[in-house]
Amino acid sequence: MDLVESTAFLTDIGKVRSNNEDNGAVLTSSSGTLAFVADGMGGHSAGDVASAIALRIMKKNWDELPVSLSAVEAEAFLQEAFVEMNQAIYNHAKENKDCEG
Repeated sequence: MDLVESTAFLTDIGKVRSNNEDNGAVLTSSSGTLAFVADGMGGHSAGDVASAIALRIMKKNWDELPVSLSAVEAEAFLQEAFVEMNQAIYNHAKENKDCEG
């Protein structure tokens, strides 16, 4: 019998906000599977933009991995990815005044 794997990702705007600022995905590659959630931090400026930037960078970095990672390598990968995401979000906010804060 073949085993079929399936994944799904769903967010909800909740009862307070008029738009959903969250992003996420279940990423698969030759390296394995990664569940990723980027909370848009409702109430802050451009949370939807920040979470979209974070997801774009994580997808790119995950897709570029050539092999599966050990636990130590996975930790280093995540730390580097979060630093890259943070810097990209910060730079975007500096360059786009409507995204400050």
